[in-house]
Amino acid sequence: MGGFFAVASKTDCAVDLFYGTDYHSHLGTMRGGMAMVGENGFVRVIHDISNSQFRSKFEDDLPKMRGTLGIGVISDYEDQPLIIGSHLGTYAIVTVGRILNLDKLAAEAFRGRTTHFSEMGGAGINPTELVATLINRENSFAEGIRCAQELIEGSCSLLLLTEDAIYAARDRLGRTPVAIGCKFLNFSRSKSALDLAARKAIKELEGEDDAHLDDYADPASRRHADMVERIGQQLGLTSLKYQKLGDLVTAIGLPKSRLCTYCWDGAESCCEQLWLLPPSAEAPADTISPPAS
Repeated sequence: MGGFFAVASKTDCAVDLFYGTDYHSHLGTMRGGMAMVGENGFVRVIHDISNSQFRSKFEDDLPKMRGTLGIGVISDYEDQPLIIGSHLGTYAIVTVGRILNLDKLAAEAFRGRTTHFSEMGGAGINPTELVATLINRENSFAEGIRCAQELIEGSCSLLLLTEDAIYAARDRLGRTPVAIGCKFLNFSRSKSALDLAARKAIKELEGEDDAHLDDYADPASRRHADMVERIGQQLGLTSLKYQKLGDLVTAIGLPKSRLCTYCWDGAESCCEQLWLLPPSAEAPADTISPPAS
């Protein structure tokens, strides 16, 4: 199947890219690769990971990888990332998915008599190189990615790294999803409540970040509406709405007692209700009985 990872940072992100890509090692067993762009241009490393773990193969390459933008991939078969030079500029690209009409698209490209594929392997044409060829037909990366997605039958999600940006595109039907992390939701590394978009908005509106928190948490209040509008302005969004806990529970279709809602309301009783009841206790009607020992 394969998987990919990308980092865009204000500081050097080589280590983050290394560990983030390694985290996807369980999705593929043949090839691993990383590409970064820094002051000295593009740097790419690809290794066979069929007989060794990703970390042991790539840890010696870390010292020569520097930059604030990077992409990494765990691939089933083909070598990735690829460094492509085109009329759009130089870029690196990785893909994940399965292109069902790969041979047909390659044949159409050959008919133009201006295309060749150099990344040939035992399985034939490298799908990632084919995707790059489709992208290069258009006048911009965005138009090229859209063109490729419209022509591809099957599934293809991709990351494209330029000298100053990373493009992420999910296949049209969502078979191979792309999750984009948000710096405001990075709770595990948060050092302050002001890392949260809501607290930043409240501070701008009130002059302090902990004023009238109950009002701001109430979806029916004027303060809540003002906060949401301010966050939308900060993030450049035309519309924004917070998911309510009640709506979440209704959508899932399970009793709240069977869900972990700690991040919503601080409730820590979920696990006790589900699995840690003493054998002699009578389980509540809306909980699962403990598994037999």
